[in-house]
Amino acid sequence: MISVHLWINICVNENHIEYLDARNPGATYLWDNNYNGRIRTVTQSGTYHVAVTNSFGCTSYDTISVTLKQNPKSALGADTSVCIDQEITLDAGRDGQSYYWNTGTNQSTLTTKNPGEYIVFITGRNGCIYTDTITV
Repeated sequence: MISVHLWINICVNENHIEYLDARNPGATYLWDNNYNGRIRTVTQSGTYHVAVTNSFGCTSYDTISVTLKQNPKSALGADTSVCIDQEITLDAGRDGQSYYWNTGTNQSTLTTKNPGEYIVFITGRNGCIYTDTITV
């Protein structure tokens, strides 16, 4: 009997699906929720267990701890157009703890009259960073 403990600790967007692969094609599988497929999908943090039995009847056990941390959300919206010399305020929302724009601004909003591509890096309270881009 072999027992292995693995970890997944990642930042994800809303509705993320993580795939846990028990590997060993041709074996039989029994997950902690009685699912018997090789690949299990999970959508929330937790500890998951699987027993894998090969064609010789040998069984190994595996445990994986999954931590899915939510990325901050952006309210930046879709690309946009404005009239020449018209000012526009780009708003990345209020979900982050800190903000950094490719222009050097570190606020959640950026006001500009210049056309171009604007990129914002939003850092959440959990340390996850989400990047969003808008073209004006």
